[in-house]
This record gives sequence, structure tokens and C-alpha cells, in this order.
Amino acid sequence: MQQQIKPMDDAIDLLTLAKSLWKQKYIILLVTLISLFSGMTYLHFAKPLYEVNARIYPPYPIDIEALNYGTTFPGKLIKPLKAITVYNIFSSALLAESTSHKFFNQIYLPSLAITPKDNLQKSILYNQFKRAITINEIPKLTPNQYIIKARGPQASKLALWIRQYINMANNDAKKVIISMKSKHQQSILKEIQQRIDSARATARARTLDRMVRVKEALKIAQAAGVSTPLPIMGNVVDDVEKPDLMYGRGSKALLAEIGNLNDRESDTAFFPALRELETDYNMYKNIKINAEDFRMFRLNAHLEEPSLPVSPKRSIVLGISIIMGLMCGVVIGMIRTFFQNNID
Repeated sequence: MQQQIKPMDDAIDLLTLAKSLWKQKYIILLVTLISLFSGMTYLHFAKPLYEVNARIYPPYPIDIEALNYGTTFPGKLIKPLKAITVYNIFSSALLAESTSHKFFNQIYLPSLAITPKDNLQKSILYNQFKRAITINEIPKLTPNQYIIKARGPQASKLALWIRQYINMANNDAKKVIISMKSKHQQSILKEIQQRIDSARATARARTLDRMVRVKEALKIAQAAGVSTPLPIMGNVVDDVEKPDLMYGRGSKALLAEIGNLNDRESDTAFFPALRELETDYNMYKNIKINAEDFRMFRLNAHLEEPSLPVSPKRSIVLGISIIMGLMCGVVIGMIRTFFQNNID
């Protein structure tokens, strides 16, 4: 019997509470309106924050073809670069503290209405900047990808800031890789030049040796009175080129060859290996890499001025204001009912 009465008593209590709150409906409504007005006032005076973000991921192999130009040249002295290697160089520049400070000093700080008076104020502004532009790695992705965000009250500047920050990192990274490739190219040219110098020395030595042999053959031919080629049996070319039989070409032919050897300005044409080395040198020397010929990353972004703020959210603020107003109104109404009942 008591168990049946208890639910009935609870229902009566709830009904009594509802009637009491209904009597306080104007108070509850007033408090709710005050809370809603407070929320609207906050929205009116609060600075809206806008946000722009971009996703950065590795380049494709076709994006770095210019960096691998010359890898198929003779000797294959240039090792091909992988896209991930190029991307890692860019990532290092993107995440570098030096890039952050450079952007802060050259772009962010001049855009502010205030000028820091001392290092402490500048440090505070730098911390503010680090919250305004953030770079975060996207978890569980290989190779690494990054999200760069710009947040602030100036919607017109956010997209521009992201472009400028990425371009600054990109320019620094390209300088690094172009310098690296240039140094590698110079080392290759130095190596080929050493080979050329060695080949030229060998070619010159062979020319001098030839001169000595021809002069000795000339002395013999003149002593023997041989002025014209002798009728040598067998392979004529092979026979007359033998040191002991070279005089058989005759003094006239030998004098002509000596004259040619003395007048020769270069030995390159007579030594194919030297010509090949000089050709290789010119091929590697003519390799030129321009910064605009390759890409170090890919960008997935719609970098335009945002139209809607991300904070404060109007619907959320108004919703919370109404809920808080109702809750406070109910509490105040219950307190007023309690005191009124005690007075009665």
C-alpha cells in the first residue's frame, strides 16, 4: 500500500513544483531574456576569429624531373633524387624556427598597429604569432603531411599569410637544394677536368714520342739517301711504322710529318678518348637548374578570404545563453517560491 502511495506523492510533488515555477514564469522569462541579451552583447563586442588552412603533401616524381636532368649522361655521375628526399628538405625549412622568426619580423610584425618597445613585448607578440599561425603534422600518414593554419580577426590577411609563409619556406628550401646540386655539379666537373688534364698530358707525351721516332727515322733516311718511299713488301702500313723501317717512308714524307707535328695546335682530334671527355665536360657544365622548374611539395587548399568566423559561433553562444538563462531563472524561481511559502 505504501509503495503505491509513494509514486503518487512524487507525482503530486512534481505537479506542485510545476505550478510553483509557472507562477514564477515572468521571473524565469526575464532572467532568460537577460542571459540572451548578455550573449548577444558578447557577440556584438567580441572580435570574430577567422581561419584558413592548407594541407601540404609530397611532390610527384614528375615535379622533380628538372632536378634529375643529367642522370643518364655518360658515366651516370649524377645520382637521381627521390621525391621524398626533396620533400624532406622542404619540410625542414617549413618547420624551421628560422623561417618562423623571419616571417614574424618581415611580415607579421609590420602588419600590426603597434611596435614593440622592448624584447619582452616583442616576445609576447611572437607568442601571439605562434598561436596565430600553426603547423601540425597529420598523424598516422607516411610520408608526413602537414596542416598549416592561420587564425585571426583580419580575414583578408589569413590566406595571404599562408601563401607567404609557404613561399618563404619554399624559397629557402630551393636555395638549399640548388646549392647542393651546384656543389655536386662542380665536383663532377672537377673530376672530369682532372681526367681531361691527364688525357691531354698523355696525348702530348705520345705526340712528343712520335716526334722523336720520326726525327730518328729522318736521320736514317737522309743518311741512306732515301727521299721517297721504298717498295716494302707485305703490309706497307705496318712495315713502315716499325721503328727500324720507318725511314723507308722517305725523307720527304718524314719532314712533312715533322712539320705537321710542330704546327699541331691541339692533340684532341687525334685522341678520341680526350674528345669524349671534353664532350662529357660540356654536357655536365651546361646543366642549369632554375627554381621555377621544379616543385618541392604539393598543396591542397582553397586560399581565399573566409566569409564566416570560426569563433565565436553565433548559434552555440545564443543556445548556451538561453539554456543558462532558463537554468538560472528556474533556480531563482524556486528560491522565491521557497521564501514565499515560509512567509505564508
